[in-house]
Amino acid sequence: MEALTVFVGEVADWTKYGLAGFLVGFIIGPLVVRLITGGTIRAARREGEQLIRNAEVEGEAIKQRSELEAEKKATRRREELEKEIEASRSEIKQTQSRLA
Repeated sequence: MEALTVFVGEVADWTKYGLAGFLVGFIIGPLVVRLITGGTIRAARREGEQLIRNAEVEGEAIKQRSELEAEKKATRRREELEKEIEASRSEIKQTQSRLA
């Protein structure tokens, strides 16, 4: 009978410990999950913001290169047109000299 009383007492102690462990896990578990997921969300936001900044910088660089290329093309075309105009003027002068 004494062994049964000791066993029942040990079961009661283990039940108390199990219940205490459950309560601690029930309270701490969600906090740990929040910390882990919160850190992951913050990291994802930071990464997203960095991607946006990188894209903006890259977009600006592409825009500047495009503008520079357009300026170069315009300059080349203007030089070609000036050469054509000069050639036309030369032709006109030659024609005028022959006619005079």
